[in-house]
Amino acid sequence: MTVSETYKNLNISSKLNIEEKLWIEEKLSNYHLGNISIKEMWKLLDETWAFFGCNQAIVDDSYAKFYSHPVWLLNGMHIETDSKSVANRNAFAEWVKERGFKRIADFGGGFGGLARLIGQNCSDCKVEIIDPYPHPVGVFLSEKTENVMYKDKLTGVYDLIIATDVFEHVVDPLGLVAETCTNLIKNGYYLIGNCFEPVILCHLPCTFHFRGSWDQALKHLGLEPQEKISYARVFQFNHDLNLNKAREIERQSHRLYAFTKYLPKKIQYLLTPFFLDI
Repeated sequence: MTVSETYKNLNISSKLNIEEKLWIEEKLSNYHLGNISIKEMWKLLDETWAFFGCNQAIVDDSYAKFYSHPVWLLNGMHIETDSKSVANRNAFAEWVKERGFKRIADFGGGFGGLARLIGQNCSDCKVEIIDPYPHPVGVFLSEKTENVMYKDKLTGVYDLIIATDVFEHVVDPLGLVAETCTNLIKNGYYLIGNCFEPVILCHLPCTFHFRGSWDQALKHLGLEPQEKISYARVFQFNHDLNLNKAREIERQSHRLYAFTKYLPKKIQYLLTPFFLDI
């Protein structure tokens, strides 16, 4: 199925304002997005980033405009059709189903595709998509699945928090993980998938040093690395959260990255853990 077909099948045009509708339909027509590749989607995201004058070193009002732009709806529909993205989401949803989680938060879940898939596959669980500014399209689609809903913040405790493709977009990913861990039950799980790589402009360079040190830093937040699910890692929370120690790993990682960033990525991943004082 193409992005154009997905747009029609979802029947979301009535939930768009006129500017959003015109922009999306223009792209679907002029850019031939019926068969868009991931690189073409990244190019559109970068063009939108540049249009709003976003700066990787300065978080300001331009970020809110960028993340509210309909390019993210288009990206959500692309994820619904891209074979690799679909395979990733299916792997995540299958793992969740096997574990039998009851209360789940999809932190930064955006378009809500993963949350809806989990909700459809696991009828006895409740899934909250955490987004302070949900788009009416996301809300409309989630309402079709009774056990999926949007919330503006984490509420209570969960036995699973999911954050895929979230932490590379924020200035302080470690602090955000620590904050969200307070909403995990003891021995609960965190499924995290990151891309600390410069594939698109909204991946902030201040996070790239975590390529080889992320798991080590998260251990000090009480998150023990478990198995990998596709490109994501499962962590189990033991409540032994020490942000100060995690920050020390972060500082060491920053310093080390100044030297290793010019090396091939595989070597970075192999070398970094040996030079961290953990």
